[in-house]
Amino acid sequence: MTRQQKLFIAAGSGAALALAIALMASRAFSRPALKEELIEGTLECDEVDVSSKIPGRIAEILVEEGSPVRAGDLLARIGSQEVDARVAQAAAAHEAALAKWQQAVQALELQRLTVSDQTQQAEASYRAAKARLEMALNGARIQEVRQAEKAFEQASAAYETAEATYRRFKGLFQEGVIAEQVENEVRLRYLSARAQKEAAEARLEMVREGTRKEEVEQARQGLAAAEAALQLARDGALQISIREQEAAAALHQVEALKAQLEEARSYQQETRIVAPLDGYVSQRIMDAGEMVAAGAPILTLAAKSGFKVKVYADETKFGHLQLDHPVKVVLPALAGAEVNGRIIRISQSADFATKRATNEQNSFDVRALQIVVLITDNDPRLRTGMTARVKLVSVEK
Repeated sequence: MTRQQKLFIAAGSGAALALAIALMASRAFSRPALKEELIEGTLECDEVDVSSKIPGRIAEILVEEGSPVRAGDLLARIGSQEVDARVAQAAAAHEAALAKWQQAVQALELQRLTVSDQTQQAEASYRAAKARLEMALNGARIQEVRQAEKAFEQASAAYETAEATYRRFKGLFQEGVIAEQVENEVRLRYLSARAQKEAAEARLEMVREGTRKEEVEQARQGLAAAEAALQLARDGALQISIREQEAAAALHQVEALKAQLEEARSYQQETRIVAPLDGYVSQRIMDAGEMVAAGAPILTLAAKSGFKVKVYADETKFGHLQLDHPVKVVLPALAGAEVNGRIIRISQSADFATKRATNEQNSFDVRALQIVVLITDNDPRLRTGMTARVKLVSVEK
């Protein structure tokens, strides 16, 4: 190989080496640089205004700003004198209506029993009157005498039972335990039993002694009277329908007043202001003694969980971030403590961003993406409004 050829080969090798070095340097220069940055925002969480459904004066507030609360805790009370009076009035009206309904039901049952007894007694009296007339016309037989004796025995036993019942109910009436109407109904049954006994006794005597002409006429009149009494007893069934209507009306009144009582008690319950969620008192808007209108907020509660941080980041540096990406959040108010979080929302288009970055790239504006981070740690020290700095990895090309 000549000297000239060697020089040519050496020059080519040097040029190739220089080209390779330049290419490697170019690639190293164009590789994106990763950098962790702190983007500042503010802790936010769901807040609820606690108000009263009824107007009135605040009797007491049992919590202060910053106080932890649990759902259902009593926070405040509204003065309830008028509401308490309304509940008492509704309760008294309901109790009176209930007593009236019970009396109506008792009267209905007694009416049914009385009509049944009167009908049975009237039917028995009618049969006895008919038999007396037949006996007066035909004369008495031994069998009829025995029947009369048996009827008298039964009537006597029924009379003794009715008399004992009447004496007991009369004592209860005198003591004020039962109503006068009940005592009257029992007395009527007692008098009916006594009359039936006397009729049975008279028939027995008549059977034993035989009949005269005037007794036949009396028997006919007795049969007519017994028939009229039977019809009257059967017509007494109409009174049952009237009693049923009275009991139904009384029950309807009880139900209506019960609904009013429940409404009054529900209204009374609204004087107790309770926490709707677990959290803490972020703001005490009103104080005890102040008048509050219906729906006006008294306190503001902040939820104890679900804290979020909303930050705005340069789209050219942080456009690579993805949903559910884990991040760290620094809290200066807690001596720089770090808590865990994850990205739950990224504005899908920069047009939706509400802030603009300060730097420029060439002649184009650089917009900021809105990034929302959910705090996944349950730290009781967290409070809404705290400064929060989100650690995000930026990419600079």
